[in-house]
This record gives sequence, C-alpha cells and structure tokens, in this order.
Amino acid sequence: MRGSPTGTWKFFASPIEYHGRIPAYDACPSGHVATSLATVIVLAENYPDVKWIRPLGHTLVAGVAVGMANNGIHWYSDYPISIALGYYSGMIAAHPDGFALGDDDQTVQMSLVPIVRPEGAGLSLMMTF
Repeated sequence: MRGSPTGTWKFFASPIEYHGRIPAYDACPSGHVATSLATVIVLAENYPDVKWIRPLGHTLVAGVAVGMANNGIHWYSDYPISIALGYYSGMIAAHPDGFALGDDDQTVQMSLVPIVRPEGAGLSLMMTF
C-alpha cells in the first residue's frame, strides 16, 4: 500500500519495481567493496612476497567503488564502513588467531557470532586488544 502512513515491508521487492529503482534498494555498506577488499587483504596477507597484490588490488577495489557511485548504485558515503568491514574481515580470515595493529605488536583478536534472542536476531562483534 502506497498510502499507508507507516509504510509496508516486503521481504523481497518485485523484480520490476527493483529494476526501476535500484538505488532505493541498495543500502550501506557496499557488499561489493567489502568483499573485494577482504579478498585483496587475504591474498596480500597470505602472499607477502608478492608486492603487486596490494597496489593492483586496491586500484581494482577503487574502480569498483567509483563505478558503482557513477552508475548511481551507491553513494560515496557508503564506502568508509565497507572499507572497514572488508579490511577487518580479511584480517580475521587471514589471521584467525589474532593480528597486530600497528608496530607495537599489540595483538587484536576479533570474533563475530550470530545471536538469536526473543527480541530478534543479530550479530555480536567482540574485539580484544
């Protein structure tokens, strides 16, 4: 119902409505940027001798971000949290026992756990440093 004051929520939009208004259905953060950056981080962390992975990978991630913003799929403001999610997801995957932030050898351990409660479901992020 378009006239409902509170609006209506549908689990899936109709394909015709979605394709007519794609930017209205894309949300922050950008999954494309987060997953592509996580992939670059995992590759770079597992192959530290290959020096071209980071420059090429970051350039490709930036190209993905600019392309989606220019096509109206995302806003540039969607990207900071996407970059943080991608970086830390990649670091968690590459270093499941923890990783050091900076040069002070302080180990950071992170865990992401699904939570189901009577009030609803969600994710719990725990970070120890």
